[in-house]
Amino acid sequence: YDFGCRHFVVEEKLDLPKDAKQRVVDNTRIELSRLSAEYFDKPSEKLKVIGVTGTKGKTTVVSYLQTMLEHAGFKVGTIGTNGAHYLDVHEKTINTTPESFELQRIIHNMYEAGIEIVCMEASSAGMMMHRVDDIAFDLAVFMNLTRDHIGPSEHPDFADYKRCKARLFDLSPVGIINTDDPHSAAMHSATNITFAIYHEADYQAKELHFEPGLKTHFTVENERFMVPAPGVFSVYNALAAIACGRTLGIDTEVLKEGLSKVHVAGRVNVIDELPGVEVVVD
Repeated sequence: YDFGCRHFVVEEKLDLPKDAKQRVVDNTRIELSRLSAEYFDKPSEKLKVIGVTGTKGKTTVVSYLQTMLEHAGFKVGTIGTNGAHYLDVHEKTINTTPESFELQRIIHNMYEAGIEIVCMEASSAGMMMHRVDDIAFDLAVFMNLTRDHIGPSEHPDFADYKRCKARLFDLSPVGIINTDDPHSAAMHSATNITFAIYHEADYQAKELHFEPGLKTHFTVENERFMVPAPGVFSVYNALAAIACGRTLGIDTEVLKEGLSKVHVAGRVNVIDELPGVEVVVD
């Protein structure tokens, strides 16, 4: 009030001067999201938005998507643990999924800069705090769910954690779902596209081969892919990106070339300095 504000959105009446207007709502966070979207003219409706959720893999999948989509010729922006990035702009963010006003502002700026696709990490905290309520997602990706982020300042129990993750799929017409995860059945969009290694899926990886030098080869739809990272988890990350790319209509050869070039700062980075010793930063 000391800064001159005369209009307040509150959950209960405050003792304010008579010239101050108050609007009482059930949840001010829900209202903040709605007002923020309106203030920035609903920017997420003007471009494509891919949301990635899961206990593990969000940052890597967003990075894979950026590399593959840029290789396909799209202008891409990313939002997540490493901040917001688009073109030559890098903006630090406090949260993996920024507060709703900041999120709408960032996407608005991306749209104004000519970005065509935004790839963002959608954390359970972001869903719980209603930060993404008014984001018009085109694709929502589910990676996995393990018992994490449960405590006094986070989710009260695993059921709430899972419910918040699943909320992303109410906000997107298409879900890209890892059906190898035992909790995948809780993730439902109007249309579900599946990926897996051990179960039949729309995009199933087969014939995995782990090459010395941290390269992994696998087959999807009779096409051979390579990702420059080790482990089964890297195949899941790559499958999510492939499923998104194919859903967007990108040619398989373009996706293969893009995937072979992926690199995530701080994730399985090989330092080739000591002869006979393989040093990996992860």
